[in-house]
This record gives sequence, structure tokens and C-alpha cells, in this order.
Amino acid sequence: MTPVLPKIIKTTICLAVLTVPFAQQHTNVIATASVTASQDNVAIPDDALRAYLNGRLGQANDATITEAQMDSFTIISLQNLAVTDLTGLEYAHNVTRFSCTAPKFTNFDVLTKLTKLDYLSISGSQVTSEMIPDLSPLTNLNSLDLSRSKLTNEIIPKINNLPNLESINLSYNNKITDIMALQALPKLNDLNIQFCGVADYHGIENFSALKYLTATGQNVGYGVPINTTIKSSALRYDEEAQTLYVPFSLMTGRTVNFDGFVPNFTTSTADTNTNLVLNEKTVAGDRMTITTDGLTVSGVTKADFENLDKMTYNARVDMPVGSYAAPSHMVANNYKISAPMYKHSFAIEHSLTITADDAIKYIQNEPLTEEQFLQDIGAVTDDGTAVSSDFADVVDFGAPGVYVVTLNAENSVGLKATPVQVEVTILQKPVITATDKISYAKDASKTETEFLADIAAATTDGSAITSDFADAVDFTTPGDYTVTLHAESADGVKAEAVQIVVTVEAAEDPVVPDPDPVDPVDPVDPVDPVNPVDPVDPVDPVDPVNPVDPVDPVDPVNPVDPIDPVDPVDPMNPVDPVDPINPTNPVIPVDSVPTFDDVIIGSGSDPMFVIPAGMNVTDPVAQQNATSSKTQLPKTGDSLPFENIILGGLFIGASFLFLRRKKLMQR
Repeated sequence: MTPVLPKIIKTTICLAVLTVPFAQQHTNVIATASVTASQDNVAIPDDALRAYLNGRLGQANDATITEAQMDSFTIISLQNLAVTDLTGLEYAHNVTRFSCTAPKFTNFDVLTKLTKLDYLSISGSQVTSEMIPDLSPLTNLNSLDLSRSKLTNEIIPKINNLPNLESINLSYNNKITDIMALQALPKLNDLNIQFCGVADYHGIENFSALKYLTATGQNVGYGVPINTTIKSSALRYDEEAQTLYVPFSLMTGRTVNFDGFVPNFTTSTADTNTNLVLNEKTVAGDRMTITTDGLTVSGVTKADFENLDKMTYNARVDMPVGSYAAPSHMVANNYKISAPMYKHSFAIEHSLTITADDAIKYIQNEPLTEEQFLQDIGAVTDDGTAVSSDFADVVDFGAPGVYVVTLNAENSVGLKATPVQVEVTILQKPVITATDKISYAKDASKTETEFLADIAAATTDGSAITSDFADAVDFTTPGDYTVTLHAESADGVKAEAVQIVVTVEAAEDPVVPDPDPVDPVDPVDPVDPVNPVDPVDPVDPVDPVNPVDPVDPVDPVNPVDPIDPVDPVDPMNPVDPVDPINPTNPVIPVDSVPTFDDVIIGSGSDPMFVIPAGMNVTDPVAQQNATSSKTQLPKTGDSLPFENIILGGLFIGASFLFLRRKKLMQR
């Protein structure tokens, strides 16, 4: 084997190892692609729809259509086609415009899957609001045309949540009568509602982005009929003139602009402008006279009127272009609500009926007028004719009892109502009788029952009496209190309240006895006499306990206060110590020897003066006495106490010894 061969073999083996997996992978891809291609076919069960789409693709009507082919469509228009099923269109992901006219299908739900739509148009007399789904998923929708269909107000909530919607055409849907909810669309600037049934434009001023409103030729009362039942008395029939007047005040649901302006009906009697039908017979124009307030028909006999049970009024509204105001954010020429039409049908009843409550109750001795009575029972007729009665003649408010009042009514065309009877009951009113005042002692204890018995409280019909006695009267505080009595009968009739004055009397003052002749102390107040006099000693002690100027009969020197005398005099020793503690001019009695605790021996020029115990030698009074008073020597015949002399000597000796010892210690 040559050296090259092994290299070739090795190379071949390596290539085989690398090639086999690649080949397997390539085979799988081919198989997968083949399966996907078969699965991409879109099921379109409706033959007419498949034929339409194949025609657009240039294929046979029954050719298979793939998803990729469906994605190639951007516009689909099904005009007057016999398509009954839209299944399969959900794969047309790139469609931006869809339209159909007079569709045969009734389910439009597939359209909500075409989220790239910016234009949608559906029209046809068979298209109703129920068929159209909520279009909220179509957030890219810019223009919507649902004109010439049989849509009602129910379509509005399905289209008023489209954030990019700028243009709406709802024209020729005379069952649409209210479009004000569309003001929620933030970008709506063009709205067409021609020949719908809108009558009230209040709220159009709130369409902030709206620039164009086309609303001419509204058919008010056509798609949504205005039907009213009235009484024949609502029409003014003149039997003598044989005329019938129809007031326009009967016409409800009329056109009204956003500012409240209500245009008049046309006054033209031409059959193209005004059409009046009585009992399915059209009234000729020459029999009519029209004003802004109403319409008069001539040549109407009494029999014609009595048999009249149907009437239809159909007329143009006198509202030409420029006769009305436009919202401030819109140009007048772009706000078009002119030339509306109006239709109203009436059912006429030739009867008069009174309705009222069948019974009522009043209170004795509280009379009222017949007018108030009729108002209280809600007495009315079905055509507004006034009701009369015999109330004033029958009912006696002074006598309790039951009375029957009869109601009557007759309208302007002579129709009489069937009389109605009402039962009127006059209820007895209880009257409270009682004594008008009563007195009690302070701190008395009385219950309400005892109080009512004390004042003999009663009612004329035996009704129970209540009062505020417990809350109103305070027996701890003397004074006058007002207590109110109430009573209510079993029928709920309340008596007139009665007030009773309750007096709580204060306790009497104690009797003051006459003065005691034996001891005529001031009887004004024995406890605190103003000026008592002691008959034994007529000197005036204003207060025996604390006399102002008492006199001691034993010693008439004046001790102002025996307990704390200002200038007491000892009767045993009349020397005057003004104050034994702080004397003004003390005199030492001859027979009085101070103890050691009572004196301090002085020195200096007055080596012997007495300082009361408790005082300092530097006290002002002591010093003054030391300098200004001279020591008084004993009077002739007086003697110093021996004990004092001894004590003085001992004190002097002790002082001498103390001083001598001090000098020796200093040496």
C-alpha cells in the first residue's frame, strides 16, 4: 500500500462522518417544508367569498388559497355579493380597508380580527345594530361608514371607544335619535347624521374636536314613532263654529338646538309641507289655518268630533339654514341642522275620569277649604278638567263622625265624569283639664302619677296624659317651675298642650325668742351680739370673749386684753411694766428680785442693768434703755433681796478668778 492510500482512506472516513448528519438534517428540512406548505392553506367555506378572493389573485374560483396569499390583501370590497360567511378573512392580516353593501351574512365578528383596518364601510337595509360587534379592537380605525342601514341608538356604544376615529357617517338611519355619547371620541372632527331622527342637539357643544356636523333633514318621529294618547278635551272643539283647534303644545319631542332654540312648525298648508289625518282621512289644505301656536280645522261636525279617535300630524319644521346658532368652536356653515321633518300620532279618548283617594281623616274644630280638601285627596281628571264637590255643605268640623263627599267633573266639550265618593272622618280632639298651679314644700318627694292626681289632670276622651314633671321640677331648689301636659287619642289626635306652674316653697325661718329679762344680752343675735350689755357691770364689753375696752372692777386700770395686755398693771404691784418682754419704761419693783435666768449683769457706766431673758445687749430697745434710762435705786425703806446679793458676789468672784488665771497663762 502506498503512503498516499492511508491518507485517502482517512480523508474519506472523515468526510463520511461529517456528511451523514448534514444529509439527515437537509432531508428533515425538506420534509418539514412540505408539511408546512400543506398546512398554510386557508379554509374558506363560503364559495362566493372564495371565488371573490381567487378572482383577486387571478386563480380559478375554487383554487386553494394560502395564508401567504391572504396576507397579500390590503383592500376587500364585497359589493352586492352573495357572501353569507366571512370565515377565513381573519387571515387577511394586512387589510386596511373593508367595505360591503347589502351583505347576506349576519355575523361580522371576523372584522374585529382585522386590526390594521383604518377604513370600514357597511351598509344595507338588512344591517342592524345587533349584527355589528363592538369595534373597540380596531384601534387604527380612522373612518367609519355605517350609513343607509337600520341601526338604532344601540350602535353608539359599539363605536365610541375608537381613539383614532376621525370621521363617522351614520346618515339615513332614522332610528338613531341620540348621538351625544360620541363626544367621547377624542379625534372625531366630521360627523354625518343626515336623515336620522335626532331632535335634541344639547351637548353638541361638548364635541371639542368636531369641525363638521351634517344633520340636515332629520326625520323626527318617523323611525321611532311619537305616539300619544289624549282626551278629546285636549282638542278645542267649537260646536257652533264647527271648528277643531289642535294646539301645538301637544307636540312633544320637537327639534331643539343646543342653546334651547325651538323652531316653529311651518304655517304652509300645502300637502308637501303639512299633512293632517283625522280618522285616516287627510284634511285638505284649504280647510286648515295654521299659526305658530296651533292648527284650526274647519267643517268639523259634532258627530265628526265625537267619533274622532285617531289623528296624525306630519309637517316640516321652519328651520332654514342660518336661522339657528352654531357652537362657538364650529364655523356656522359647517354646522348644518336645517329642514327637519316632524310626525306625531294621537289616540283620542272621549271620556272623563276622576281619580282621588277614597278616604281621609281630619281633626275636630280644624276646618279647611274645599280647595285644600281636593288637593289633600289628589282629586284630578285625566284631561285636566277641574273637579268639584259638596264638601262645604256636607262636612261639619264641629261634630266628630263620618261624612260622604261626592266629586264631580265636566269638561269643555260636555263630557261628564262618573261621580266619585270620598269618605271624610272627623276625629274627636281630646282636651286636657287640670288645676293650673300647685305648691310643694322643698325636698318633697312626688312622682308624676301623684302630681297628675294632685292637679286632677284628665282628658275629655280618656286619653292618657303625659308630662315633663320629672325633668322640669327640682325639689331641692325653691322656685316656680312650668310643667307641660300632653295627650294623644287612639287615632293619633293630639290635645293642645297645657302648662301647670309648680312652686317649690322654701323652709320657714325659725322663730326668734324675746330677750331674757334676767340677762338682757342683745337679742338681735344671741350668738353674735352687736352691742351686748352686762347688767351686772354696765361697762360695755362689745364682745365678752374679745372686749374692745374691758375694765376689771377689782382694778380699774385698763388692761386692754387680759391675755395679751397692751399696758397691763399688776394689782399686787402697780409698777407699770408696759410689756414684761419688751417694756417701754420698765421699773424693777423693790420686792422683785430677778433670777439668774432673767438677768445679765452689765458693765461700763451702768454696771448693773437688767436685760430680759431672750434679748441681746445690742438689741435697739436694750441699748436705748442703757443710754437713755438711768438706773433707779431702791426707794427708801426698800431692800434688795439677799439671794441676789449672794449670787452677784459669786459671779464677780468667778469672773476675777477667770481673769487672773488667764493672765498667768499668758506669762
